[in-house]
Amino acid sequence: KFSGIALWMIVLQNNTQAKRYKKGKYRIKLWNIRQLIIPSVTALKEAGVILRHKNTIPFWDIVFNAGVLEIPQIMIYEASESIFANLVAFELRHLDHTRYKITSYIAFMDSLVNTASDVAYLRHRGIIVCAGPSDEQVANLFNRLGKRVIVPFDQ
Repeated sequence: KFSGIALWMIVLQNNTQAKRYKKGKYRIKLWNIRQLIIPSVTALKEAGVILRHKNTIPFWDIVFNAGVLEIPQIMIYEASESIFANLVAFELRHLDHTRYKITSYIAFMDSLVNTASDVAYLRHRGIIVCAGPSDEQVANLFNRLGKRVIVPFDQ
C-alpha cells in the first residue's frame, strides 16, 4: 500500500503537470495528470495523509502540500449522477482534451472512493456534503461513473 502512495506523492511533487504556486504548494491540474496511482481515502489515511476540505470554487481545484490533500467541497444530490454523466458527455464531445476537468475529477474521485466508509470520512472532513444519498449510494455513484470514464491524453 505505502509504495503506491509514495509513488503518487513523488509523482505529484515532480510532475510538470502539477504547477507550483506560492510557498511549496502544488496545484494539481487533474485534467493533465497522465498515469498516476491514486490511492483510496482509506489508504491515504493509513499513510498519514491528511484530507481537508478547501473553501474554493471550482471543485476540481485540488492541492497537495506537506502531506495534506485539500479538496474543495462538493454537494451530492439524488440527481448528481445524471448531471455528472451529462457534463462528461458534453466535455468529451465538445471540448479539447486539455479541458476535461469534470471527466478527470470523476476519475480522481472514483480512485479515491472505494467504499461507503471512504465517503463517510470525506463527509466527516467536509469534502462531500450529501443532500439525500447515503454514503453507500455516493460511493456507488462515483464507482459507476468511473467505470464509464476514460480520460484521453496525448501520447
